[in-house]
Amino acid sequence: MKYVLATTNLQMWKQTAMLRRAGRRRGIETDAERIQQLFRQEAPRQLPLVEDAMGKQALALLLRLSQRVAR
Repeated sequence: MKYVLATTNLQMWKQTAMLRRAGRRRGIETDAERIQQLFRQEAPRQLPLVEDAMGKQALALLLRLSQRVAR
């Protein structure tokens, strides 16, 4: 299963506008194209069991952090 990021469907002119707002001045179009290509590539994946285990571990850590903050 391929995860699609919101930036995948972002139009080029919007990406260049965001780069300009971030303070970029040179090579904006080139950077926007490079970023768009990076987000369109399929990300490397682990075995499903490994991904599930990592998700459970991350959830457990977030729950512990939430409990500590609530104290």
